Amino acid sequence: MTENKNVKLSIYISEKLRTQFKMACTAKQTSMNQVLVDFIEEWATENDPLKQKVPSTHES
Repeated sequence: MTENKNVKLSIYISEKLRTQFKMACTAKQTSMNQVLVDFIEEWATENDPLKQKVPSTHES
């Protein structure tokens, strides 16, 4: 059985952007972590190279 283990991811952003992001998350009563996890999951799914359509080489 595969267990999903959480790992830490660090990024560098400006203090101003962090404050703006934190305030927006607080206003929406969600955590910064949850917003980022949701975004990364969605982005990774949409951009998964294993699920990308390969352009057809056949012409109709």
